[in-house]
Amino acid sequence: CAKAGDECKTCSGDKVVPEEKIITVNINPGVTHEQIFSFEGAGNQFPDSEAADVKIVVSVKRHDKFKRQGNNLIFEKKITLTESLC
Repeated sequence: CAKAGDECKTCSGDKVVPEEKIITVNINPGVTHEQIFSFEGAGNQFPDSEAADVKIVVSVKRHDKFKRQGNNLIFEKKITLTESLC
C-alpha cells in the first residue's frame, strides 16, 4: 500500500479510473425481439481481471396499427372501392 499522499493522482490509489464509452449499435430492419448484440471486452475492468462484455438485448414494442410478420411490416385498413382505385 502506498502512503497517504504517495498514491496515484489519477485514481487516488483505487487502481480504477472512471471512463465513459459510447457504443454504437446498428439496428437493422427485421431485428427480432430479445435479439442480443454482444461487445466483447467493452465493459468494466478491474485490477487483475479481464474486461467484461457488454450485452444489449432488443425489446420490440407492439404497435397499435402495425404488425410484424417475419421481416414484413403489416398494416391493415378497410377502404372503399373508390379509395382503392385512386
